[in-house]
Amino acid sequence: MLLKIIKPAALVLSIAIAVFEYYTAVFEFVWPAQWGGNTYWQANKNNSKVIAITFDDGPSKYTTEVLKLLKEQKTKATFFLMGRQVDAFPEVAKEIAAQGHEIGNHGYGLIAQQSLDKLYLPSLPDQELLKAETSIYQATGIKPRYFRPPGGQIGRNLWRQVEQLQLTTITGILPFPEASNSAQKQLKTIADNLKPGGILILHDGDDANPESNRGQNVVELIPMLLKHLDNEGYQVVPLSELIRQ
Repeated sequence: MLLKIIKPAALVLSIAIAVFEYYTAVFEFVWPAQWGGNTYWQANKNNSKVIAITFDDGPSKYTTEVLKLLKEQKTKATFFLMGRQVDAFPEVAKEIAAQGHEIGNHGYGLIAQQSLDKLYLPSLPDQELLKAETSIYQATGIKPRYFRPPGGQIGRNLWRQVEQLQLTTITGILPFPEASNSAQKQLKTIADNLKPGGILILHDGDDANPESNRGQNVVELIPMLLKHLDNEGYQVVPLSELIRQ
């Protein structure tokens, strides 16, 4: 008799928990962004040697030097900006736009999770991406079309916000070079995994520690990278152009 009561009660409780979780996303389990239907990580429809260069976690104290190097080489990139960093460096964000680079949304203060925490995202504000968009728009006059989740980690809460703002999610070639590595080691990672239509993921800032010197490595990397791409016959194009191919 007791068993007959427990089974329906357990079923009702399970349904109630499932509904609660669906609407609240209290338990924000992570899955790779590549599993989503509105995500680009490569665009090689015609197999031509074109790639896009993207930067994450800026702007930072190193971004101005990055812009100088790109301008010297007449190269356009896409910068996935953190709203927190835009508020700290609004003039640099403005200069990114003024030089004709594309701008993406990288959240306001989102930080890629490490080790076992990669399985679970902490509770996120429902306006995380809108807050970042607002900061970016105020500094640059641009509303981003693209979003990159930190570490490629995404859950339902972020997907909802992506859909609300009608953003296209962008990841890139994996494995991407670890930003704390030397420029030479980062270049080797890129060279070993380079492919037509690829989206390169670089970092001109540090999401977890904005004051770190991690961006210095990408400043050293850029001249070496552009020379390597040229030697390999690759053309660097804006992200929007790459996706259209």
